[in-house]
Amino acid sequence: MNSSGNYESSILEKGIEIGAALKEQHEPLQQTTVITKPKWISVQGTTFKCGCVLWIENDEEEMPVFALLKEICMVQQNVHNVWFVPEGLLTATFNRHINDYEVNETNGTLLVKQQHLPYSMPIYI
Repeated sequence: MNSSGNYESSILEKGIEIGAALKEQHEPLQQTTVITKPKWISVQGTTFKCGCVLWIENDEEEMPVFALLKEICMVQQNVHNVWFVPEGLLTATFNRHINDYEVNETNGTLLVKQQHLPYSMPIYI
């Protein structure tokens, strides 16, 4: 991560870092799949922690759909195969007075690949 001899790194040069993790093994048929569940992960300098809110998609009316991150999973210890397990939030309305979205909790659990997020920054509430 050296740049032109001055030994400085930039956010664009950062890779993926992961925090402490639990490893679980699941045996589908003939092979074993290792799933690592870190408490946090840093992707290209952006840190995602359990408990943050993710913007996962837009609905039919172009309202953002948010979800509360419950678990982070890395499959086969491949840093390019990171999945988020969030709990969906229902976007009720946009409050122009405080310039913010109002959301309600749901019971639905989702599975979202980190690379498929439309907005790559976590939101902390």
